[in-house]
Formats: sequence, C-alpha cells, structure tokens
Amino acid sequence: MEVALQRPSFLKQLQSVSTMDSLRDTDYGTMSTVTVRCWSQADGLFEDLVLDQLYPFNTLDDLKISIYKAKGRSSAWLPSQTFLGVPVGDVSESPTDRYITTDTIWYSVLSPQTPFDVASPLKVCSGGAPPDKRFVDAQGNVAQLGRIDRGRSTLEDLYLIPREGIIPTFYAFCARDMLDRLEIPEGEPVGARDWNGRFLPYFPALGPTSYDPTTELIEAANIRLRYAEAEDQLIHALDESLEAAEPTVTLQVSGIYALRLLWLQESTQGFEGAEAMFFRVKANSRRPFLRLCLS
Repeated sequence: MEVALQRPSFLKQLQSVSTMDSLRDTDYGTMSTVTVRCWSQADGLFEDLVLDQLYPFNTLDDLKISIYKAKGRSSAWLPSQTFLGVPVGDVSESPTDRYITTDTIWYSVLSPQTPFDVASPLKVCSGGAPPDKRFVDAQGNVAQLGRIDRGRSTLEDLYLIPREGIIPTFYAFCARDMLDRLEIPEGEPVGARDWNGRFLPYFPALGPTSYDPTTELIEAANIRLRYAEAEDQLIHALDESLEAAEPTVTLQVSGIYALRLLWLQESTQGFEGAEAMFFRVKANSRRPFLRLCLS
C-alpha cells in the first residue's frame, strides 16, 4: 500500500509568499530613524544627528557615508576619519564612558571570543591620560591583536536582531577633533607610541604621518556618496509604493531549487547530535561514501 507523503509545514510557509508593508519592517518591529551623537571639539558638546534614510539592510559603511553627507561633506567627517561607537552600560557623555567599536572589532589573540571595549576618545586623546597598553608594546609598536572588519555588516544583523528591534544611539568622533585635543597641528607627525596607543583603536585606516584627508580620499568618498544617493532614491520610491499598498504582481512559488538546513545550537538536553544519525546509516551501492561526507 502506498503512503502519501505530506509536504513539510515549513515548505508550505516558504511557498506562501506575502508582500511587506514597508522595507523598514523587521521581525522585531519597524526601524524608523538612527540617531548619532556627534562630538564637536569647537563647542565642547555632543550634537544630535537624526538619519531617516537608513533601512535594516543598510551597513555600517552606509551609516558612515550618511554621516559624511549630513555633515555637509566636511572632510573632517570622511568615513576613515570617523570613529563610531556604542556606549557600554549607562552613558554620561563624559570622558569616563566606554564604547564598543562598530566597524572594527579588536580582540586579544589569546581570547578571540572577548572583543575589547575602548575608553572614550575624550579621555585617551588628552594629555593627562596614558596610551592604551593593550594596543602598543613597550617599544611603541602595535601589539599583537586580532581584528575583524564589519563595515559591510548590516544594522539588522549587528543590532536589531541581538537587541530585539532596538537600534542603539551611536556616538561619533572625528580624528581632527581628537588631534586638536592633543594640540597636534595639521600635518605634524604623531609619535608611534602615541598613535598606536591613542588613535589606532579608533581610526585604524589612518597612520601617524598620513592622517589628514587627501584629495583622493575626498574624491572616493564623493563617488561612494553619489552611488548611495542614487540607491537611496530607488529604495525610497520602492518603500513608498509598499507603504501606499499599491497593487503588485501576485507571486507564487512553485518549487524550491536549493534548501540549506541549519541545526540550532540550543539543542535539547541529552540529544547526542545530528551526526550520530549518519553514523548509524549503512552505506550501500547508492550511497557508498555517506560516512566520508559528513562535512
């Protein structure tokens, strides 16, 4: 007697296509704006920058280029000249704050699972504070550290999902302001120990003798900005269409070409793992190498 095979429930969900109400929607709510608190050395205070053209799928690189645009394309706020951090715990907006770096993560090679947090640039880039010893050795050279670049990671992956829909308030500092705090004139080289212990953690793309904005960097940023503006116009038009519930083509999924299944890390207690199931399966003429292809 033949037994009819039932289609798995998750396949039914995959084939039931529905349109989004907005590109800002996520499983945890709607992302509306991103707030960045930008330090101004001239005024000695933070200023609010509210960005409303960002979406969950935008990246940290997109966020930095948006700051550059909002700052009137000031060369002081080029992406490479900008440190972007998220406060650790309660923030007092003083030199005592600590931050988790965003687009560059630092960690000890001995503890790769524990990323560094860093002191406020307002503290480190001042005459009374010593360089951060984690980043510089006794000879003034860069310490042996691990580094992860996350500029192309999305806001959704880094913040919306782990924080259940809450985008943090970001804090931004530009290199020129931090150099001014140490009274370093434009173009003057910075000593290796000071650079590696004070500036490298925040501005890894810059160097002790090449920290000023160049014509090439400004031109590259403006090209990236023109691309971002064109992309924003297209995405914004699409989002307006979705929010207005304009009629769209009815989509129907007739089949699935490829499907990858991942085993959840939070397995039930006492479960020996999916691998054991394969170990007990016997090889035969149709699957002669099953046990050799577990990975």
